Amino acid sequence: MGIANAQLFVGGNLGFGMQSGTNETTRSGVTATVDQPKTIAWEVTPKIGFQMDKMLFGVAFGVNGEKTITKDVDVTGDEYTEKFFGWEVCPFFRYNAFEFGNFALFCELQVPISGGKYSAKYENDGTTLENKNAGKPFSFGVQVVPGLNYALSDHLNFDVYVDLLAIGFNMQKFTDEDPDSSDKDVTKTTNFWAGVYSLPQAITLGFNYKF
Repeated sequence: MGIANAQLFVGGNLGFGMQSGTNETTRSGVTATVDQPKTIAWEVTPKIGFQMDKMLFGVAFGVNGEKTITKDVDVTGDEYTEKFFGWEVCPFFRYNAFEFGNFALFCELQVPISGGKYSAKYENDGTTLENKNAGKPFSFGVQVVPGLNYALSDHLNFDVYVDLLAIGFNMQKFTDEDPDSSDKDVTKTTNFWAGVYSLPQAITLGFNYKF
């Protein structure tokens, strides 16, 4: 199918996840229950591209955030909150490997480029310490994410990305600045993953509208 027959589409992804829990320990007949850190994550990612038969080409761009609250059971009222706000640009290529009726199983190759900023706050007994610049990450990577597409009509399609089954790698630089001086530490890492890598965000929902 030629470029003249390509269909323009716009769409986006909405992602949300939450992770929390408790640890219970029994010693000498006494049971103690401790809350685990609570994490909430979200993302909003619009995208635009072209579809040619079973292939899609495009780019996504968006914002995301995460908040983690940790409480110290040994100190009354002791609470540590870490927040993250980030951005991402992600060119992608998708191929619909299997199609049956209105459904299609696909694999999507993504090249995410992202950055952001952390902030942190410590609270205890009326005392609050805040660091608005607790670290700046920047990363570049490649990943393959499987998913399921459902065609509600000739124009409107819905996607479900199964992030739990994704594979890929990325290179990340993390800059940590001392709030009380001009000192900064830069850490560079390379990560590889297969399977469960993106918890607490295990599933991402999206849609496409073809013109």
